[in-house]
Amino acid sequence: MSQRLPSFRFVRVKFLGPTDKLGSRYKATGFGRSVTLPADYSLTPRGNALRTVEKLVDGLPVSEIVNIPESQPFKFLVKLAASYALTFTAEA
Repeated sequence: MSQRLPSFRFVRVKFLGPTDKLGSRYKATGFGRSVTLPADYSLTPRGNALRTVEKLVDGLPVSEIVNIPESQPFKFLVKLAASYALTFTAEA
């Protein structure tokens, strides 16, 4: 049995503060995967979050990324192209 997932999905981005060995990072989670990127200090925090979301959805047919204003942690709504739908198969 397979099921279509909605073409809109939320992606959450979390700020990870610096440690003794690593600098500040941003972690995006969504679509059953996650990606972590080092902070780019030439960008704003929301710019870093968007950059991380773009890396997360790289390779997916994304038609739009919508910023959810004033969200902490950062949240984005990602719309997939109309001709594409994620599917998964449930194990019996």
